[in-house]
Amino acid sequence: MPTAIASTVEAVRLDDSLVIRPGARRYQLFGAQFCVALRKVVLGDDMGLGKTFQALLVIGHEMAHGGTHAMVVCPASLIDNWCREAAKTIKVEVARFHGDDRDEAWDTWRRNGGLLVTSYELATRVDPTSLVDLAVVIVDEAHLIKNPEAKRTIATAALIDRSRVAVLMTGTPLENRVEEFVSLVSHVQPELARSLSSMISDESRSAGFIQAVAGVYLRRNQSDVLAELPELIWADEVFALDADPAYREAITAGSLMGARRVASVGSGANSPKMERLVDLADECRESGQKLLVFSYFRETLTTAVGVLGQPSAEIHGDVPVAQRQVLCDAFTAAEGFASLVLQIEAGGLGLNLQAASVVVIVEPQLKPSTEVQAVARAHRMGQTRRVTAYRFVADDTIEERLTELVAAKRATFDAFVRNSALKAASAASTDGGVDPEPAGLDVDPPIDEQALLEAEQRRLAG
Repeated sequence: MPTAIASTVEAVRLDDSLVIRPGARRYQLFGAQFCVALRKVVLGDDMGLGKTFQALLVIGHEMAHGGTHAMVVCPASLIDNWCREAAKTIKVEVARFHGDDRDEAWDTWRRNGGLLVTSYELATRVDPTSLVDLAVVIVDEAHLIKNPEAKRTIATAALIDRSRVAVLMTGTPLENRVEEFVSLVSHVQPELARSLSSMISDESRSAGFIQAVAGVYLRRNQSDVLAELPELIWADEVFALDADPAYREAITAGSLMGARRVASVGSGANSPKMERLVDLADECRESGQKLLVFSYFRETLTTAVGVLGQPSAEIHGDVPVAQRQVLCDAFTAAEGFASLVLQIEAGGLGLNLQAASVVVIVEPQLKPSTEVQAVARAHRMGQTRRVTAYRFVADDTIEERLTELVAAKRATFDAFVRNSALKAASAASTDGGVDPEPAGLDVDPPIDEQALLEAEQRRLAG
């Protein structure tokens, strides 16, 4: 029962003798206790609540109790962030198994122990049977191993099996279907995962499902634990498309991506979206606020940088990870207004940009959690100002269809994984009372892109 599990968790005495940075919040201590007590778990806390810090507390505890080797597996773009945070948080040697010096880092780690940080891609090169003592493995953005047949899933699962403690971290434990969450559970508690199959087809059984996973799954939402976190306001702004012939041509040609590109950037610097972006930037200048702008399309990024002027910087997939952090640090340090324009797939993950309080997403994304991850760069612990997130939508286009589809398919996330029974069973798991939950913006409903395109073709033909 969740109450019995909560008692077990609360009884754990965390060893903080290797912790450099004090001041963990109580809910973070509970999260680390949860991982230590139950050994192999899914930590699904909302974005911005410090999952990285909790994982490092777990590593510190296990290493203080005789563990010699720990490993973090994460997207390549997050390796530098993990190394920086680990060096600030725990007294453990950190090795970076990535880049030109990775073989030397591997040999040093194998010989001396400590924390090895690597990517999903390079994890496929690790022979888990060669690891004599793997005390902890942390899997960051664990929803990336939901496909059981993928090479990175197979490689990471082997490391999970080999380790004594395994923590699968993700703020989006369910993206499309409940089966994906069950797949994550199967990596840490296979027998439990098999027993869940009868519950996942009927949302009326979600309460029983939540109870059943209490011993493996913990999630706290921002409203549960950060009463002092400023308000987040989402606002959709709708614009007339000013490049209608090009849009129709893309739809007729069967190019969904082409249609999305036209709807995003329109006629370039003179498009209604860019004119509104300039207005928002002027408002930010007057109030001394910083601005983040996200888009999927490089053409849109270039146009946005052009209309925003200085001080503005651009982060896209070709910018080296280390340089991204330099640009982010300069953005944070700038006095008064500054803008940062980011490709949403490259800059919407792993960066801490609490200096910004206005966020613009230039076009709706196929995966709504991509948008939420981007906004969470600003709306997270340490933010002191209210955050306003604008989503620009081209009227009567595929963008409007996307927002309608997403709005209709968020219930599954809310029903099955937004709340965890263990959170409700222990007052120590949160900082206070539970506020009403916002709409489930971080679920990724299944989008049939071909059906979406065909429906738009029929509408325009009619």
